[in-house]
Amino acid sequence: MPTAHSHNDIELNFVVDGSITYRFGGNQMVFQTGSIYVFWATIPHFIAQHATGTHFFAVHLPVANFLQWRLPSPITQGVLAGNLLAFPDCDERFCLLLFEKIHCHIQSGAGEEKTIALLEIEACLRTLALASPSAQPEPVSAQMGNDSVDQMIGCIIQNFQEPLTVAQIADVVHLHPNYAMQLFRKCTGRTIVAYLTQYRVAQAQQLLLTSDQSIADIALASGFSSLSRFYAAFREICHDSPKHYRRSLREVREVREWGG
Repeated sequence: MPTAHSHNDIELNFVVDGSITYRFGGNQMVFQTGSIYVFWATIPHFIAQHATGTHFFAVHLPVANFLQWRLPSPITQGVLAGNLLAFPDCDERFCLLLFEKIHCHIQSGAGEEKTIALLEIEACLRTLALASPSAQPEPVSAQMGNDSVDQMIGCIIQNFQEPLTVAQIADVVHLHPNYAMQLFRKCTGRTIVAYLTQYRVAQAQQLLLTSDQSIADIALASGFSSLSRFYAAFREICHDSPKHYRRSLREVREVREWGG
């Protein structure tokens, strides 16, 4: 990976042998053997280096599935808040077998095989959430390597439901809005407005799948000032309407639950 990239998926990494060094903006994190790492890949990232002979798995999980599963709050909210969750000291033999199975199911290309792969990933995350305290998620701030940018991201996460302007976010770190925008884009690969919008849409996705609130109420709870803004942002990021998104994924869940 010569340059950083981002995508709207949840990423799971498991290092079988060796180690890999990820760079999130200006911050480096070493992924060690025998640990599972989970993070929201909207954070620009790339592999800066890896040890000779390193063997690892990287799974890209659609956000829709991740939210639909209603995982324990520490995992769901921790990931959506931009944290890297590290699960150390995993059962290496079990994890290797699990990720090899997931890989085989996905590579087959068959619809039923992909369904099985999703079930395996869901079971993995639930197992990690129920593990002993020593294996509970360790939130590691996916920092951009700049205190000002980290503080601006924190401002967005804490206040996304309120009307927010670039000037207000820049004021938190006492920077001129133009300089704040340049710095934010340099470190994250996206604008302040784009980051705020994507975070709001992610919150809306979660509410659509886990609550019976009206779409209008969800738009408001997610920080959008109007339904038209909400619909436009949702369609741009999710390539679907909120109503169809909710209905289609709930139908999938009902089929799974009833076995029909």
